[in-house]
Amino acid sequence: MVWQPLDLTDSADFAGIAAKLRSDPPDALLLGANQITFALQREWLALANELRVPTFASYRALGATFSYGPEYAGAMRRVAEYVARILRGAWPGELPMEQPTLFEFVVNAKAARAIGLEVTSHVRLRADVILD
Repeated sequence: MVWQPLDLTDSADFAGIAAKLRSDPPDALLLGANQITFALQREWLALANELRVPTFASYRALGATFSYGPEYAGAMRRVAEYVARILRGAWPGELPMEQPTLFEFVVNAKAARAIGLEVTSHVRLRADVILD
């Protein structure tokens, strides 16, 4: 498999990239964590279903076939705690910087079935969450 980065800097670029992918279909799509990808969520998933390729993303909300990334519910709780500390008078510059410590591997079995991909029992056992 060859890594082919796609230059998507604006949502208007999607049509050209989709045409390129249709003419030379990839084995899979790795979707970056950015606002353009999230804004084009439906388009990416429709294209992946059309090409019958799995998608990989770093966050569950995108709806990709597989995702591995921070457990966002816990991260958002930590954000709320930080906001509360700031509202109680803590100086933001004095609060320690934190990085996620909990990560989750999510398998979207429904998306896998839609493209004819069998999720093996080995992968299911490794998953933290299985969306059926």
